[in-house]
Amino acid sequence: MFLLQTLTNSGDSLEPVTRRDIEKHVAALKNQKAADVHGISAEHIKLASPHIISILHQLTTTAFKTGRLPDTFKTGSVTPVIKKSKSLKLPNNYRRITIASIVGKIVEKHMLKHTRPVLDPTQSRLQFGFSGGISPVY
Repeated sequence: MFLLQTLTNSGDSLEPVTRRDIEKHVAALKNQKAADVHGISAEHIKLASPHIISILHQLTTTAFKTGRLPDTFKTGSVTPVIKKSKSLKLPNNYRRITIASIVGKIVEKHMLKHTRPVLDPTQSRLQFGFSGGISPVY
């Protein structure tokens, strides 16, 4: 079962999504980043935000109530990026970056904000990848 479904079905109540939450998540999007697989960039969302906040709010609320995300939120485009000071000729000298759905990022930001308090206490001390405020250096 997926994390969002587990949390919504487990009885752990996730706080309801507010319009202000969505406005904050939209404002926090980074400008001048590549457009997603649908051609939408952070700037598009920010410029349209007065008109689409209600839609984004409804999408996020529905995701939290049902525990399901639209498949388009889970898609992305992969781009190879050359590692610093490496030869362009060798395939192993590239790393992959995935450009995810910008609308999916807004829902994800809200999900992380509300699931961290539930997940962090149960996370093993040995698992620290992608955890905010945690470093492998002692």
